[in-house]
Amino acid sequence: MNNYLAVALGGAIGSMARYWLTISLVRYPPHWLPLGTVSVNVIGSFIIGLVWAYLQQRNESEFVRLFVAVGILGGFTTFSTFSLETVYFLSEGETGRALVNIAMNVVTCLLAATAGIGLGRWVF
Repeated sequence: MNNYLAVALGGAIGSMARYWLTISLVRYPPHWLPLGTVSVNVIGSFIIGLVWAYLQQRNESEFVRLFVAVGILGGFTTFSTFSLETVYFLSEGETGRALVNIAMNVVTCLLAATAGIGLGRWVF
């Protein structure tokens, strides 16, 4: 039961943080791309890299891992939203917009996760 509580509490925190960041970024251009989604995916990917590096060095409890990685970061990142937005762009015939969205999310998140792991290994 504690594991479910860890995921639920972390998920609530992550979801609220994602919502806050997304509505905060809506007012900034370019408005034709979902920058809120890209931002939370990049930030979340970087942080999960840090968390992974940290957990490799420490013997943290399963509760902590579930709370942070599955709960907070699972609630914070939005690859499901990214997928839906990309499919929508494609269905509207906006292939270029879909490809830019894919590249921005996938490439920048992979780079952010790599940077997070590298920084985490250096710091921890």
